[in-house]
Amino acid sequence: MEAPLFLLIVTLPGILGGCTLERALPMFRRSVYNFNAELTTRIADYSENHFVSSSLSLWAVLSAAAEGAEGTTLEELEKVLHHHYYKCFTLKYYDILRNATTKDQDSTLERSGVVVVDESIGVLDDYRRSIARVGISEMKSMPFSDSEYAARAVNEYVRSVTHDAVGDLLTPEDFADRYLFLIDVIYFKGQWRLPFKAEETEVTPFYNEHEVQLGDVNMMFQIGNFKIAHITLIDATLIELPYGTNDRHSMLIFLPRPGQSISKVMNNLKRMSLKSIFFLLANESPQKAYLSMPRFKITSDLELKDLLDDMGLTKMFDEVEANFSSITAYPLYVSDVIQKASIEVTEEGTVAAAVSEVALEGRSMPLQITINKPFFFVIADKLNEMVLFNGAYSKPSLY
Repeated sequence: MEAPLFLLIVTLPGILGGCTLERALPMFRRSVYNFNAELTTRIADYSENHFVSSSLSLWAVLSAAAEGAEGTTLEELEKVLHHHYYKCFTLKYYDILRNATTKDQDSTLERSGVVVVDESIGVLDDYRRSIARVGISEMKSMPFSDSEYAARAVNEYVRSVTHDAVGDLLTPEDFADRYLFLIDVIYFKGQWRLPFKAEETEVTPFYNEHEVQLGDVNMMFQIGNFKIAHITLIDATLIELPYGTNDRHSMLIFLPRPGQSISKVMNNLKRMSLKSIFFLLANESPQKAYLSMPRFKITSDLELKDLLDDMGLTKMFDEVEANFSSITAYPLYVSDVIQKASIEVTEEGTVAAAVSEVALEGRSMPLQITINKPFFFVIADKLNEMVLFNGAYSKPSLY
């Protein structure tokens, strides 16, 4: 019995001593990216390839729920969210997430999460302390019996943290027979490093991958130097549009190659990490290009219960088997997971509250990039190598 005890004494401090932000960062990146890849393809199918979402926001609020879960409910959450098997590293993940918010003249990233519970069930002090300690969400108790008040309180919270980019999220009817809501809001606003000239925007056709016109869009134009990569592995051309001058945030646009669908590109992206994508871009010299892309706005109202169930989160939605005994002694289960995301892309930049035709001419002429077919986009934090928002544009409108 002495040998195992000796090994435990020697090994455990070594593990805990290595639990640092530096070691946790690459693991956190993989955790969030893998969760994002698994969820995005499901959202794309659900929304017919026209959506905006923030898997990072959802990862955060489900992590807050995991703090109060036990048994197989907790096991499923940890597996789907790709939490580390050592709690210390998962806590470091939360530290990284808290530090991801920014606010400067170039770009603003804010996020806020809340777990809303009916005050009639009572919340254990240990869970309140746990939520306060990890700092990625907050706990709000309110009387669901007064549904008008509860809906108004939640909607005022959402409008406040999104600077009115997102309106009402819940109605009084949503509180009937409900005891818990998981809500997370993320807000991003960025100014293009190279703004488009509004006077050059004009109405042009937008097509599907089979060259059939779907409608018209307001097409923005500019000439500038862009990093562009042709990635065979995902059957797409990638162009980076940076925000501001601090090189922190960028929009990445993935243009399916002729004959390829946007669905295939999104599936192929599971084979690459965001780190490898930025590595490819870092090895590309900026190219002068004529760029045209739609001015657009997308708002997505996502009810994610069925999609998360398909990913393996079944117990937390089960009225009988859900185990949130670290939140309350009341037999609680999750009734809904909701995300409302919005993105607005204009000549000046992007506000998010979450193919294309590539024409190559002679080398003496600039590259021409015309984004007038369905495309996939990502708003990324380059410093932390995180996907903040992603989405797809396939239903044209004159925004």
